[in-house]
Order: sequence, then structure tokens, then C-alpha cells
Amino acid sequence: MSEKEILSHTKRIERRSKIITKIIDRLYLIRFILFFTGFGWLILLPWNGLSRRAWIDENALQPGHVNVDWNWGDVQIADTKLALLEDLWNRNASSVERANFIKSQFQEYGLASNTQFYTFGTPSENITGNNAYGVYRAQRTSGMEAIVIAASWVSRQQEGANLQPNLRGIATVLSLASSLKRRPVWAKDLIFLVSDSYLDGAHAWLSAYHGDIQQNLHAEPLLHPEPQGVIWTALVLDYPGHSFSHLGLFFEGTNARLPNQDLSNSAWVISHSMGVPWVLYDHKDEDAFRVPSALSEIFGHDMNEYSRRARNIVRHLSYQAVGEPSGVHGLFHKYRIDAVTLYALPARGPHGFYSLGRVVESLLRTSNNLLERLHASFFFYLFTAPGEFAEFARYLPPVIILGLAVSFGGLRMFVQTGWIPKRVPSTEKQPQRSLVWAMRDRPVLEVACIMASTYLVGVGTFSIVTSRWTWAELKNSKLHEVIFVSSAPSIALLVGIFVYSRVTTFHRLPPTTPALLKAFNLCSLGVVISVIAVANFSLSASVAVLAALPLCLVPVSLHQNHEGYKHGLTAVFVVRRAFALLWLLTISPPGLLIVAQMLEQNVAGSNGTRVLMWLRRMLWESVILKTWFLPLVSTIYLPHILQGLIVCILPL
Repeated sequence: MSEKEILSHTKRIERRSKIITKIIDRLYLIRFILFFTGFGWLILLPWNGLSRRAWIDENALQPGHVNVDWNWGDVQIADTKLALLEDLWNRNASSVERANFIKSQFQEYGLASNTQFYTFGTPSENITGNNAYGVYRAQRTSGMEAIVIAASWVSRQQEGANLQPNLRGIATVLSLASSLKRRPVWAKDLIFLVSDSYLDGAHAWLSAYHGDIQQNLHAEPLLHPEPQGVIWTALVLDYPGHSFSHLGLFFEGTNARLPNQDLSNSAWVISHSMGVPWVLYDHKDEDAFRVPSALSEIFGHDMNEYSRRARNIVRHLSYQAVGEPSGVHGLFHKYRIDAVTLYALPARGPHGFYSLGRVVESLLRTSNNLLERLHASFFFYLFTAPGEFAEFARYLPPVIILGLAVSFGGLRMFVQTGWIPKRVPSTEKQPQRSLVWAMRDRPVLEVACIMASTYLVGVGTFSIVTSRWTWAELKNSKLHEVIFVSSAPSIALLVGIFVYSRVTTFHRLPPTTPALLKAFNLCSLGVVISVIAVANFSLSASVAVLAALPLCLVPVSLHQNHEGYKHGLTAVFVVRRAFALLWLLTISPPGLLIVAQMLEQNVAGSNGTRVLMWLRRMLWESVILKTWFLPLVSTIYLPHILQGLIVCILPL
């Protein structure tokens, strides 16, 4: 290499070193900007400037371009079936009797029909039920594809502890079975499903349909008829009231899965073209929180519109973050089936069987046009308003930015734990003592053992939460006992490390252990936030909002051994550490449950049963539907909080 090339490389290395040095020197400012940008972007998500109008990507769909045949004669059939269904429900007919009734109705229409008995085993009891289904074989094709029209016996709407029946939804399915089989237009098999209960019936039927073996499920095979086609789309009808004013869309599936957006957009286009008002979930505009007009004038933006969009986003986060399906349709997503629930918002009018039947038939005819599975539109999106959504590239960056801010803090802390300032003795050339940086060992093995113990505690906590004892205690409404016992492994670990670090004389923990543990904790948390964001934005955003700042603000001391260090804790440092400890205890899973129950009792004026019912539901879905929320909270979120708490209790 020539002297000129060497000089060029030297200058390049010097420039690179200067740039890196300037970045490191300004890392606190960079992290502040990243945190401010990330949290600010999340707050701006409801702003309509980040949303765009929905459209149809798949040209074959052609929504609303057909003449539907649903008429008042079909409405009369639905009314007749409704009277029979009400009689069954009012006299408390058994599950077997109800399933056999549905089977006989399908057989009257000439459909091949059968029932299916199933049993789910849980730690406390067995859940049993009976499904009924009928199959119409398409005359124009070989039956390699199918569309499902489904309704469950229980509606998603609940009034107190009483389950509300979905009788009008089932009556609509029965009338559609009579109407649709008379139309020789179907290129796909039509499967009409009436599932028992709310979620467990459809889950058992889908598991049997796809041969999905689940250890705690025993379900009869689907025989005579045996469905053959691959299900492409599914529509679930939920119609609990006498009439309805709007059609609501529910689209979230288990473990944050979403259907192809073209299906939801087609339903919106069809409903709009037929004069049926369309909303997200069961959110009516008049029920939204009213923002004072003065705020709209201050910000120069319609804050009521912002409030409505924020409500839709929060509702979406509440389903997706915990991996909970927002309806029966969500069970289909596991099998790559695009499905949505059409929910008829109970009201005194003006819509009923006639409007719902026309929308459903048109949407089925739209799905019938498909030549291949829906694939052209988005699978990752965030609906902010009816017919409007935020794209993946507009709502994902803030979470990635927060993950970067956390990771940068961990990397900086890791570098700092490997160096310590020392005073160099004076010399003739330099009479004053100077401060230099010297390398020191990092206690990686000790920190790795501490982190491993937190993950073992997380596994133990999950075992306790899913045990037979927890099911029984929650059934008896003993929430505080469950919180205390499930927290026992965490308490034992914290007490053990506290005692070991202060009492034992065998292999004392090095003084840089808290700082290195915080460095590894932040690096791990940054990776978790960024990785989870791709599959479950809502869960990632929740973890970032809850844990990013508290774990970054845990105070540690890095230079305990150099001469300028003052032994003993300053009052400010003690207050900071106590505040961080209290904050981390509050955002821990037990702390969040206790805070939620206190808010429900003192603010909402309730007796705290909502938190109890929510925890029961999460546990039920984890065991029956195999959702990932409880395992992730126990084995990922909880260990990170425990590591932050350990940093707070370790001695300096």
C-alpha cells in the first residue's frame, strides 16, 4: 500500500472516530429526541393526516355490482324461524335439542346436515356443547373451495351476568340457507354453521374440520356430510336486538391476526351502497367523548374527530395486545381464512332482517367471484374510522424508534461498565495528576445467572396462573389470593438476592453488577419491543409505553472505586431509587391488576368484578384458544420488570 493510500485510510479512520465520538457525547440528547418522537408519534396516530381512504385491491371482487335476490319472502321465513328459536331458548332447551333442531331445519331445505358433540377439558371443569352445520354443494365446480356463513347461539353482547342469545343471527342463517340454495350462481360450497356457546363451539368445529389435534379437546369428526373444500372466507352474523341502527365491523383474530383488508373494505362498500350505516365495532359517533370546543380552536383541528378515532384505536389495541379475538370470526384466522363479524347494533330501528340479508348476500356473491385467495391488499393495518385506515409504514415507526432509544441506553451502559477513571501520578512533564480511563472486568456470568433466574421465575409464575388452584380461586372471586400466590416466586427471588448481596461473604457480587444488569436489561427490552412490533404492534406498543421509561430511569452508579467517589448514598440518589422501585412495582403484572381494581372501585364505582372477569377470560382463552398473552407476560414482560427491581435493591 502506498504512502498516499495509508494517509487516506488514516484520515478516514480519524473522521469516523470523530463522528462516533460526537454521537456518543450527544447520546443523551439523541435518546431524548427518540423518546419524544416515539411517544409523540403514538399520540398523533388518531390524527386524520396519518390515515387514508380504503380501497379495493382485488379487481375480481366487484363489491355491490350484483342484483341480490333477498326479498320480503325470505324475511318472513326468518321471522318464522325466529319464533321457533325463541321457544327453544325460553324453555331452556338442552344443547343437544337445539343442535338437532338446527339440523332438521337444514334438512328441510335439502342440505346435507349433521351435528357435532365436543368436550374441552380445563383444570376446573369440562366444557361441552353441540354444533350443527349444513353443506350446500356448488353445482358449477368440484367443491374444492368453500365459504362459511356462521352464527353462535350466544351473542357478544352481554347484560350483566346474563348471556344474550343471538337468535336473530341464527334465524338469518337459516333463512339464507333456504334462499341461497335456490340461486345457481355459486362457484364454491356454502357451509352454514350454528355453533354452540360463543367461542368454544366454533373452535371445536374448526379444529375438527382441519384435523388440528388439541390435547384438551375431544370433538366428533365431521361425517355425513364431510366438508371437502378449502375455506377461503367466512362471515359471522351477530344480531342480538329486535332491530338495528348500524352494522358494526369486528375483525381482530386470535394472537393479533387480521383478515385481508379487502374483505372488510368490501363489506363497507356494500353496506354504504345499500344505505345501511357502517361503524367500527359498536361505536356510534353520538356516544363518543365530547371535547370542549376551545381545544379545537387552540389546536386548529376537530378534536371531536380526534376523540372518535382515538376510541377506535384504543379498542383495537385492547383486542390485539392480549391476542383476544373480537368475535367468532377471529377463530378462522388461525387457518388462513379471511373472516369478519357483522354486528347489528341493537336499536328501535330502522333496519332488520331485510337490510341484513341484502348486505350478507351481496358480500357472499362478492366472495364467490374470487379466483384465488385474497392476497393483494393489506394484512397489517389500523382502522381509524369507517372506510379509513393507517398503513403499516405509518403506525409501526414509533414503536421501532422507542426500541432504538432503549437499546442505545443499554449499549452505552454496557460500554461504561468496562471502564473506570483513575488518577495518574504526577511527573516532571506533567506536575498535576491527570484522570485516565482504565479497563475493568465485567461480571457477565453473575448477571447472566440473575437474568436466568428471572426467566425461571416467569415460567413458575405461568405454571401457578394456569393451575387447577387458580381456576378454582378465580371461580370463587378470590382475586387477591391469586395475585399474592402468583407473586410468591417473584417475592422469593427478590428477597433472596437482597439477602445474598448484603449478608453473604462467599463470592460477593462485583460493584458493577447493577449497571451491567441494567445494560443487558435495556438491550433485551429494545430487541423485544422491535421484534414483537412486526407481528403484534399493539402488544409491542403497550410494552414500550409501560416499561421503556421506567427501566431507563432506574438509577445506577458506575464509578464506585475511583478516588473522587463519595461513599454513602446521597439523599437525591435514595429518592430516585425509591421512586424507580415504586414505579416498577406499579407496572408489574400484579401491580397493574391491583391498580386496575382500585380504579374500578373508586373511579367507576363498581365492585371490582370487571378485573376478575377479565382475568378469567384471559385464562380461559389461554387454555382453550391457546392465546399467547399470558405466556408472553409471564416469561418476557415479568422477567424484565424483575430485573429492573433487582437493580434497585442491589447495593452500590
